[in-house]
Amino acid sequence: MAKGTKRKKAGVGIDFRRVKSKVGKKLPKAQNETDMSFKSKSINLPGQSLTEDKTGLAVSQRNLTTQELLNQVSHYNERVRKDALTGLQQLFQEHPQEIRKQTGTLLGKVAECFGDPDKVVRAALKELLSSAILPQLKGAMLGPFVPLVMAHLFGALTSLSEPVRSGALDFLEVFMSAAPQEIMHSYLDKALQHFVELLSPVRRSSTVSAHSTSSMLKIVKALESLLSKAAAATSPSPPQGATTAVTCPLQSPQHSLFQQRSQWPPLASADDLLDLVDFATGPLSASHTDYPLPHRLAPAAFVHRQQQQQTGSAYRASQAAERGVGEVLLDELMSCWTECAPGHLAAGPELTAVQCMEATLHCVDLLLHHLPTLFPKGHYASSVDSILRKVTPHVPVRAPAVKPSQQMQQALVNLNLAAANLLSRFLPMQNAAGEEEEAWRARLLDYYTGIMEAGLLLPSRHTASPEANARVNVPADVCRAALQGVQGGLLYVSPARQAALLAAVTKLSSRVAARSAVKAACLEFQLGLLAKGGAVLHPEPTTGVPLLPEGVLIEWLQAIPKLLWDLGPTKPATTHTALALLHTALRFAPMGSALSSALDSLQPQMCPFYCSMLAPKGSKSIAQTGKNGTKAVKVVVPGPLAQMPVDSQNLAMDMLYYFPTIHEATARTCAVVCLTSTYPAPLAVRVMDALCSRQPCPQDAILISFLVTLLLGRVSDAQMTVSRARHEALVQVACRALPQMEDPGSIFQAMQTVLLHHSTAAASVLAWRGIIAAATVFAVYASSRASHSLGTHGSQSAGKQSSRSPSDPAEGPSSAADGPTVMTPGFLTALPGVMACYSCHAEPAALSPSTRWTKESNEAVHVPHQHLQPVFKLLKADERLMRPYIAALAVQGQQSVKQVVLSSQAQPSSLSLCDEAERDGGGRPAEYAREADGLDVPVAKPAVGGGGETAVAAVDALLALCEEQALLAQVLRLLQPLSEACNTLRGVAMTVGQTSQAGATSLRKCDSLATVLQGLLGSAAAP
Repeated sequence: MAKGTKRKKAGVGIDFRRVKSKVGKKLPKAQNETDMSFKSKSINLPGQSLTEDKTGLAVSQRNLTTQELLNQVSHYNERVRKDALTGLQQLFQEHPQEIRKQTGTLLGKVAECFGDPDKVVRAALKELLSSAILPQLKGAMLGPFVPLVMAHLFGALTSLSEPVRSGALDFLEVFMSAAPQEIMHSYLDKALQHFVELLSPVRRSSTVSAHSTSSMLKIVKALESLLSKAAAATSPSPPQGATTAVTCPLQSPQHSLFQQRSQWPPLASADDLLDLVDFATGPLSASHTDYPLPHRLAPAAFVHRQQQQQTGSAYRASQAAERGVGEVLLDELMSCWTECAPGHLAAGPELTAVQCMEATLHCVDLLLHHLPTLFPKGHYASSVDSILRKVTPHVPVRAPAVKPSQQMQQALVNLNLAAANLLSRFLPMQNAAGEEEEAWRARLLDYYTGIMEAGLLLPSRHTASPEANARVNVPADVCRAALQGVQGGLLYVSPARQAALLAAVTKLSSRVAARSAVKAACLEFQLGLLAKGGAVLHPEPTTGVPLLPEGVLIEWLQAIPKLLWDLGPTKPATTHTALALLHTALRFAPMGSALSSALDSLQPQMCPFYCSMLAPKGSKSIAQTGKNGTKAVKVVVPGPLAQMPVDSQNLAMDMLYYFPTIHEATARTCAVVCLTSTYPAPLAVRVMDALCSRQPCPQDAILISFLVTLLLGRVSDAQMTVSRARHEALVQVACRALPQMEDPGSIFQAMQTVLLHHSTAAASVLAWRGIIAAATVFAVYASSRASHSLGTHGSQSAGKQSSRSPSDPAEGPSSAADGPTVMTPGFLTALPGVMACYSCHAEPAALSPSTRWTKESNEAVHVPHQHLQPVFKLLKADERLMRPYIAALAVQGQQSVKQVVLSSQAQPSSLSLCDEAERDGGGRPAEYAREADGLDVPVAKPAVGGGGETAVAAVDALLALCEEQALLAQVLRLLQPLSEACNTLRGVAMTVGQTSQAGATSLRKCDSLATVLQGLLGSAAAP
């Protein structure tokens, strides 16, 4: 290169460079060229292809099946695990049948999450189990999978993480609620051993959070829940806790009437503590020395040496095997009680510490008195002294000097109740001879008395005024717990204490409202005490004082009638308890005692509870009289009992059997209850059964009045409508009860005197039906008594009766001299008229269409004269009534145009004789001069049907009489009176006239009757 020349830089100063193309070389890429190449890879999503069809499968909201969700439960990401559990919950709520299809796989997968370190996952698992899975798998269905579940659960309980152990307690409670029997029988001891580990100071002092009172409270609460469910599964009755209701054995409605026995069980707490008392109050026997001493009583060197050899969980396991898991757990619970610092309760207690102490006492009570199988024989009693020594100095807790918060005050009240409930179990432990009442006993009983008398929930050093105490509203659960403690320890205190406690119960019951829960608790206490048997009313051999004084019981019972009225139908359970208390007192009351007299005086007060009879609206007075001098008609108002359940109604009626006497007001009320349609028909039958089974005096006028009232189907001056079916049912029951009474002959004689008075005054079909039914009973009883007493004389009379001529109407088939009779002459004379009135005025239309005469065809179907069957039964029972009955039918037809009751101007008949007996007094005794129901109010006679309808009914009755096969022999002997009656009724039909439908029907029926009589006369004349 020449000197002075420069090499030009490539590309400098050149805007556009020309690229030379050469063969075999590629052109360089332009700077603005876009790369159009691409790469593709496949993504594998097993089971989640958008093209997969899941129609008909159970899927979650994310379109995932059960198996897909179960696969995600064990995912490494906690969010995926939580979403999988939530998806399972959604799926099972919509498709619950999926749970039973793969139960084993499902429980195995979800049980792996018991020890999940994430709190959100454990919360989702608890919600899944409690809301979806376990409600579908209860009891026996969950049983085969319990071992798998408990294995994972016990693994979580031994986790090093405190939150995992705390969450495992929640899972244990959930499964214990679902399958208590399966877990208790096989895994309760193992679960309690884990609680011993959790409560041990070594485990709880590992971290600050684990050593806190709140952590201990959660463990003790979980233990309390486990023990309560185990106790409920062990015994059929629920465990008695601080808030448990007092259970009272009420009478079952299925028990047979009048066969009730006192089968009340003895006091359970006393029986359960017999072994405990013997062990705690006496020295150790030789048999007890075989067991190793508790470690707290052993020498310190021995304990230290043993702890060096066996430390930690191995030492606690050996102690549980030797002494029983129950006693070891009691030791840990007492350590928790001490750790909560009960000495600071009066100064400045902590809320969590108070709650932990309450739960601890509940656990101790459940272990000692509901799960004794957790203790070896004789070992659980050794802990009683430790409990009394550590607990009694601090309870009942007094109110702090500084007014606590509402939550703290409630926690202290609950602690006092739990302590009182536990200590009341130890009241059966007797003091040594000559020793005064222990301090803790006195404080406990004073605490109960203060709650009931003054409402002192927290004892205070300052005494409030009585007016302030009266305004305190004690919660129902507090009163119930106090009453339960008094009921359990009343047998084991001095007579002075018994009197004070019963007076406190009386004061509490008197100052609360009738419809309050506290009133119900008081009634349950009173019933539970009285239900122990009649022994509580008699003096005890040791003290000479009865457990329940008669005066206290009378004071309780005198408040019941007003209480029942105040309760009304609003509180049926409380009403039933009050009725059961009155019923039990009636059963156990000694005859002739002050208690029996007090109970007898309650009858008038109890009547409004059944029903009342009030004057109608607009009347000025209840005793207002009408124009004819009779009392005004009253309206029947049902009492609160009408709206009670059936078992309460039966209990109220059963009390009538036990009353010493039955008052007139009670009998009238019972008659209204039986006749009114407000109460069910079976209850009316129960009332009659109770009253008729009392074995009264044969001359009991009130009972006779009650029976006659039911037979007549009415209560004077009471406005009510009695159905025919109900009246027939009552008449049947009364007729069955009459022969079963003591000395029925005297009862029949007295009843006939009253029925004779009402044979014409009570002019109604129901009254006639009842009188006929009662007369049938009288006749059957007389016949049976005659055949039983006369024997062969009855057979000779029957031979004479068969030898009489059938055509001789002058001589009846039987007479009063043939045998003893219970029918008076006056009643026997008036009875045919009643039968004729019933035959002519009973309504065949009340029967079904297939069992009555049809007016169009005048033909009978099936049983043509079913309404006349009561009359025919009476004629079969007493043949003497046939002739006067035929004559009375003729007179009824003859007098049908005027009135039903025959007048004295007609030929002598039964009704005219009855009228004379009524005018002259009928020779009735003074005690039966009243009306059937005890009221001096006659009943007006209703108007009868018009014209020839009565004549038609009389002819129908005669035709039915001729067609009755059982009465054919009597009819053949009385053809002449039948012909005369037919002629009389034909004359009545002619008087009515052939133009009317009734007259034409009567004439046609008379012709038919004459034809039938001619045929019967021909058959009787034939050889």
